Formats: sequence, structure tokens, C-alpha cells
Amino acid sequence: MKRIKYNPKSSYTKNMVITIGKIRPFINICKVTGQNEYINAEVKYTPKDSLLEIGSYRKRLDIGFTEYVEDIAHIIYDEIFSLINPISLSVKVYLDDEYLSPWNVEVSS
Repeated sequence: MKRIKYNPKSSYTKNMVITIGKIRPFINICKVTGQNEYINAEVKYTPKDSLLEIGSYRKRLDIGFTEYVEDIAHIIYDEIFSLINPISLSVKVYLDDEYLSPWNVEVSS
């Protein structure tokens, strides 16, 4: 993932909250069944002095995972936090399957 520097003192960006909503699902290989799971993520953050570059975020998710869904939430959270060091950050990861019951994991600070 990449970051973009910006001026946090600008009146346009003061107390800004950025939400990256649902994007195309990415694939996780379930550690229990070995089957493909379609996962989606939502990110919400208040930047300090850097923004998350959305294209590189999507490319990172397209690589996919072979983790438990709970771990994916923490991995995405840790990668974003270490990259842009936001004031606040929330990552919600959920199964994107119409046949499964709603289920999600959220990590926030």
C-alpha cells in the first residue's frame, strides 16, 4: 500500500473522516475447509498527515489471503496503521456471500 502526504492544517481537511466503503470482494482461502471465501472490507479513518492511496489498497487486497477472517481484519488494520499512522482507524471485514448468515469482524482504535 502507498500513502499520500497532505496538509492537515488546511481548512478543507481539518477533522476529516475518510471512509473507504465496500469494494469488489477479494478471495481468502479458508484455513478450515480449504475453500474460497469471498471477503470484503470497509475502512474508516481520521488522517494525521497522510492519506491511504486507494489504488494501492485495492491491489493489496487483490493479492488475497489464506488466514482466518479475524486475522485478516488485524492484518489490514496493522498495515494501514503502520503506513499512515492515523488519529483513529476502524477496519471491518466480513464474508461477502449471499448464502451465509451475516458475520463480520471489526478492529478499531
